[in-house]
Amino acid sequence: MAWNDSSQAAGETGALVAKTLTALAKVVATAGTGVPLVASETFTRKVWLSAGKVGGANTGIVYLGTSTVDKTTDQQMPLAPGDVIVVEMPPGTKLDLATMYVDAATSSDAVTGWYIPA
Repeated sequence: MAWNDSSQAAGETGALVAKTLTALAKVVATAGTGVPLVASETFTRKVWLSAGKVGGANTGIVYLGTSTVDKTTDQQMPLAPGDVIVVEMPPGTKLDLATMYVDAATSSDAVTGWYIPA
């Protein structure tokens, strides 16, 4: 599935560039061990994430945060099964998805989502 975003944020100038919506899925193999959303540097201005597996539902809470994400601290964003979060960066900035980590209360739970490459 492809979706193109050729819009510009307020204040941006220059030629419009079409961006393709890209899917992602990350499973937490071992509960209590955070894993990066993507393996290598991947910049985006907007990402949609859902607490759920491809083709199924999570059984517990997943946690989004930095490399120190841990289900036992307050250094995370908890998402119950089916919850969705959208992270959108301000104009002129972008997010590296490799710096965003996920942990889970239950092994094999996951996040899935979409992002627009920057």
